[in-house]
Amino acid sequence: MMRGPWLIALLFSLLGSGASPALARAEAPAAVPSTPLSMPETLVEAPGPLEGRIVMIEMSRFPGEQWPEVERQVNQELQSLGLEVVQVSARARTLSERLSELRRNAADQRAVGAMRIVRQGPQRRVEIWLHDRLTGKTVSRQVEMEEETSDPNAASLVSLHAVEVLHSSLLEVQLNEKLRERIPPAVTRFIQRRERGQAAPRRWRAWVGPAAGLDLGERRLGAAPLLQIGVGFRLVPWLNLELQVDLPLLAASVEDHQGSADIRVTRVLGLLSLEPWARGRWSPSVALGCGLFALNAAGTAGGDRYQGSSEWASVAWLALRGGISARLTARLRLQAALSLGVATPGVQVRFAQELVATVGQPWLGGQLGLEWRWSSF
Repeated sequence: MMRGPWLIALLFSLLGSGASPALARAEAPAAVPSTPLSMPETLVEAPGPLEGRIVMIEMSRFPGEQWPEVERQVNQELQSLGLEVVQVSARARTLSERLSELRRNAADQRAVGAMRIVRQGPQRRVEIWLHDRLTGKTVSRQVEMEEETSDPNAASLVSLHAVEVLHSSLLEVQLNEKLRERIPPAVTRFIQRRERGQAAPRRWRAWVGPAAGLDLGERRLGAAPLLQIGVGFRLVPWLNLELQVDLPLLAASVEDHQGSADIRVTRVLGLLSLEPWARGRWSPSVALGCGLFALNAAGTAGGDRYQGSSEWASVAWLALRGGISARLTARLRLQAALSLGVATPGVQVRFAQELVATVGQPWLGGQLGLEWRWSSF
């Protein structure tokens, strides 16, 4: 660590100049090279085992310095590159307290580092602070914006700078053999993916939500609410293998003068889903699948001449599904879908040999649900 008059002079310089010299405006954000706030004389080994996580110090207690959109985008970008993000609310006010807060939270969470993003009020200036536990350094980078910080594009550009500050700091560790052995696997993957411009695959996904189905045949069955549960595995970046189950919540009814029947439909489907923009804010998809269509009809006689019975039937099911999902967080998405399916052969419901309804010839379904995505490592 730097000590004595040198450190005092540096701190006064940082307070007086905003951590770096002023820069002329440019068409894109201008970034001052990262300024050391605290640097060891030699690289030191961080005590204890480290996890592949980063602490994000949120500025929610300081509205004039907070930039929630940048914090959210940085969190999503780090998670997509394989790092876990732990969010902690900032409390410190002075420069020395904030430096200590970075180090303390990184150590408490056994993280490789801690980051803070500070917007300097209405000015077009942002500071990115990072404490790296592997090297023991604490650095600051100042970014001056051409646009106002309220501009939507400004948040995306600053988030890129924040990820680059972390990448540059961790990349330095690879040059030190002693520290290289202590790098968590998630950090190694982060460095490699950042260099290749790749994101960590969210290999697994699961979803649940309400659904409904409506027969489109000549003697159609009424709509009935369903519960849809599904799980998927990403085979390649744009192709998923999925298992989907539709369970009946309520029965659809059919009746005539001979009696009535409560009909419950269960579907089990295996699908191949094409999703070319899986990491986008909006992600359309189309899927083709086949499976089992099972129907239970519980009949009630309408008079003494007839007798009620309960019957099961199961046939093959072919389906085409189109949908779209919207990203709510890095892992949680809201999805909606429409599907068109056909039972082969079709299922008929009869009262005393008289046809009263056909099922699955064809069938239109709709679904709305929440989807959770996670990595397999």
